[in-house]
Amino acid sequence: MIVPERMRDQHRAGLGRYLSMGETRIINRRVELPALRRDGSEFAAKLSISEVWFHGQRQFACFVHDITDRRRATEADERLRLLINSVSDYAICMLDHDGIVRSWNEGAHALYGHTSEETIGRHFALFYTTDELGRDRPPDDLRLTTERGRVEHEDWRVRRDGS
Repeated sequence: MIVPERMRDQHRAGLGRYLSMGETRIINRRVELPALRRDGSEFAAKLSISEVWFHGQRQFACFVHDITDRRRATEADERLRLLINSVSDYAICMLDHDGIVRSWNEGAHALYGHTSEETIGRHFALFYTTDELGRDRPPDDLRLTTERGRVEHEDWRVRRDGS
């Protein structure tokens, strides 16, 4: 009932192989497959199928989880990652609440000279001048970002080569 028509022959063949030879591809494993709703529409599902014995009879328990929202979020994240990585004339990075760099695009590499491997996991104060560090500018920028949702200003920044 939940197997799409185009996959039913494959499903029956797999069940037959399991019952006759014990060969399994999805029993006792979690798999992601398309499944059918009652109205006939398909959705992305995570299935977990287990063999159970009840009153001496072999039966199967199947747990189905709709993962449509998770798939959409994953696809949206991937599209955003591809977009950010394709930007080469602007530095785009993500910081956590403590100011630690969590993402670094090619534009940031081109502008600052630091690779993502050199930068991710380090504090963003790395890019501030000595004068700004002395005036506690990085913590102020984090505070303003938390309060306003962003901070934007024109200033001098320090590249990998010190310029």
